[in-house]
Amino acid sequence: MRFRHSPPLCAIIPIIISLATCTTCGLYYEWYAFSMILLGILARGLTCVFIGSGELVFDHPKSAEGSPPGDGILGCDHELVLLKGNEYVVNAVTRGRFSFRFQSRHACHMVELCSFLLIAQAIAQLICVPQSNLFGQLMFVVSIATSWVYNLWFLSFDKAGIRQEIFRSVLGSPKLEKFVFPNRSSAIVSLLLLSGDNQKLSGDSEKLKKIMDALLPSGALVWETWKKIVIQRLQDGLPLHFEESDWNRQGLTLEPDRLLLETLLKDAEAAYVALSNGQ
Repeated sequence: MRFRHSPPLCAIIPIIISLATCTTCGLYYEWYAFSMILLGILARGLTCVFIGSGELVFDHPKSAEGSPPGDGILGCDHELVLLKGNEYVVNAVTRGRFSFRFQSRHACHMVELCSFLLIAQAIAQLICVPQSNLFGQLMFVVSIATSWVYNLWFLSFDKAGIRQEIFRSVLGSPKLEKFVFPNRSSAIVSLLLLSGDNQKLSGDSEKLKKIMDALLPSGALVWETWKKIVIQRLQDGLPLHFEESDWNRQGLTLEPDRLLLETLLKDAEAAYVALSNGQ
């Protein structure tokens, strides 16, 4: 998918002001300021032309024909997302990437030359602008200030909104459901339960273990015991209801460990009950 965006009409304002201040400096024989404003117009104008010749590309791997419905899990510190649907769409979200491409190698070389031109412009301005008279310096400042205000306004655009617009063109109008859980362990269990209609996932203990290890603490005895119990229940298709014998295990000799395991198992049971009642 390729995307092209036209520049906003407001871009003509800094262009007109730069041309006006450059012309004014020429009329009043402020050649130092005139040359620096003109150099800035050429340097930045050429840079915009060549960079603007590129294309913003959104690319993602294509699934094979007849692929079964897919699922993807996205996680961060406070939120988890379970994406279910067509394999093509799932790949677009979980494995898609943005890139900026030019049509030819010549365009890439021109962008490199423009970067050197901008560096030369900055150095020349430091040398030449102080040699101009006060009026010329004032015109130069007006030109720079106008461009700065425009760039500040342009950078204030919500980039997240643009990305959402692109993804919306891929996803269409997805059905969204949001659940709030008291802690992360119950949220992870709910995520696995919501993926339960995917028999490939629920029957694969290694995949379930990898998901849990990626989203929850790993290595600790209590956590590993809890994961083993929950995964076994999910594999066997049993309800997540636990009794005292489940957390009073011989391997856990310390009372705090047993209390933590009891708490985690009750969190898993609460998530199971909540989803069962909701469905």
